[in-house]
Amino acid sequence: MLAAKSEAAVAAFSSADVRQDPRTVYSAIADLPPLASGDASETDPLHRARTHLPIAVERLKHIPRNGGSRSSLPAHLVLQCHKGKPTSFSDVYGRMAWKSVAPTLTTGCTDLTRGRFGHPDQDRAITMREAARLQTFPDDYQFVGQPAQISRQIGNAVPPAMIEAFVPAFEAALAIGVD
Repeated sequence: MLAAKSEAAVAAFSSADVRQDPRTVYSAIADLPPLASGDASETDPLHRARTHLPIAVERLKHIPRNGGSRSSLPAHLVLQCHKGKPTSFSDVYGRMAWKSVAPTLTTGCTDLTRGRFGHPDQDRAITMREAARLQTFPDDYQFVGQPAQISRQIGNAVPPAMIEAFVPAFEAALAIGVD
């Protein structure tokens, strides 16, 4: 959303070309080393997997890889709160799909119970590094805080690549000036 005193500035903003090629989950995270629940990279402190309860890992093993959802769970693994509600919170325990863009990341982006934040192939939620890459943060970007705070920062962020894409639109609007 853009607000301006000049309709011409809004029009200039609206007419600027801000299109970008979609970035797939694969292009963002496929090169990262695989991890199991509770594992951590020795070289990247943000690439560490949450430790999931055994029942959560069992559920993930039944969810089809590359975009599957909790609708594939056998009856004995369906959470009580989801029984009889196939469309309620349908992304919970969902996996991302390699050839798709990531779902909107939220502050709970590293938690299986908060959305479609399951890794496409590995039986775990995405890591903070994977979330940061999906949000287009460079690997050398420094986050500060505990894991929950970092996940919140990543999930609340406007992706840097999106901001960069909008620069021409902001420049066009600012070039109009205000009388």
